[in-house]
Amino acid sequence: MRFIGNSIGANAIAADGANPQAPRSSEFNVSALQVIFNRLDRRPEQGKPSVFDIALQQDLGVLARVPLASGLLSGKYKPGTTFPEGDVRARWKDPNLDAKLRQVQEISREEVPAGVDMATWGARVVSATSSGYSSHSRMQVRKADGADAKAATLLDLGSNFASK
Repeated sequence: MRFIGNSIGANAIAADGANPQAPRSSEFNVSALQVIFNRLDRRPEQGKPSVFDIALQQDLGVLARVPLASGLLSGKYKPGTTFPEGDVRARWKDPNLDAKLRQVQEISREEVPAGVDMATWGARVVSATSSGYSSHSRMQVRKADGADAKAATLLDLGSNFASK
């Protein structure tokens, strides 16, 4: 075995970002942390210290799971959406689903640059944040095909995703 990773489940990170597993990673020779992290669930960057802070302190890699919030950040779904039988999301009993989808609509209007699709933006924000947390203060996000020169500068990744 070359590397050990620790997959931190959604229930293992408290609403305030606290997590008992991440600080002990070096005790178990963990090389990387896998966390649920996306624009709707930013708990790994919260807490004192945050999971991301601990990753930096212990020189751990970070793999962000569910970067598009199980498709909610794809831009395809609107409040009132129901998922068909057989879709794992149909089993969710999330009373906040419509609120999350309204938040997605707000994010799309206020944070996603014109000409950039929601899914590309969401994946890039997660990638930029989880791979360079606190080490990059500015990141350019461009359309995946590179044809569109429009870009948004994401300032202060980790605390402010608003495009300028």
